[in-house]
Amino acid sequence: LPGTSVFSVSAFDPDEGSNAKLSYSILDNGMQDIPISTYFRIDQDNGTIYTVRALDYEQDKVFQVPVEVKDAGSPMLSSTAVVHVFILDENDNAPTVVYPSVPKGSAF
Repeated sequence: LPGTSVFSVSAFDPDEGSNAKLSYSILDNGMQDIPISTYFRIDQDNGTIYTVRALDYEQDKVFQVPVEVKDAGSPMLSSTAVVHVFILDENDNAPTVVYPSVPKGSAF
């Protein structure tokens, strides 16, 4: 579901003051020509990753979400990590009844 919390990335900066302020972002590398930001967003202050839209196992089973964290120092320093999101299958498709084709004149 859109807005579902998926994972929380955390980083640590031993600097003090504003140099220790961290900001998280998703690096939009795209997936099959579709930006990863159309699937996920990240809270820039705390690193929590959320879904942007419903995810479907039958369509995509795994996502690689590249995350960057930057400090507020000068020069600005950064680090990156890739979060692997595995989609689990869910019983979201109703069964369909397929009627057998019976030739005319035969018993079923």
